[in-house]
Amino acid sequence: MVRQRRLGLIDILPEHFHLGAGLVSPQDPGNVGTILRSLDAIGADGLFLLDGGVDPYHPSSIRASMGTIFWKSLVQVSFE
Repeated sequence: MVRQRRLGLIDILPEHFHLGAGLVSPQDPGNVGTILRSLDAIGADGLFLLDGGVDPYHPSSIRASMGTIFWKSLVQVSFE
C-alpha cells in the first residue's frame, strides 16, 4: 500500500529544519513543484503551504518538482 506523507508542525524539529519557505494559498501546482526544486538547489529543508491552495501531490506539481517532493519536508498548515 502506498500513502502520501502528511507532515504537521509537530513533526518538524527545529534542530533539523534550518531554512525553508512558505507559500500562502498557492494556485498553480507547477509553481509548487518548481519552488520545491529551487529549495533543493539552495539546500533548504522544506516548504510550508499555508491556508490551502492546490494539492501538492497534483501530477503537475510532482513533475515540476522532478522528484524533490519525495525527500523534502512539505507541511500543509493554516494560520490558526
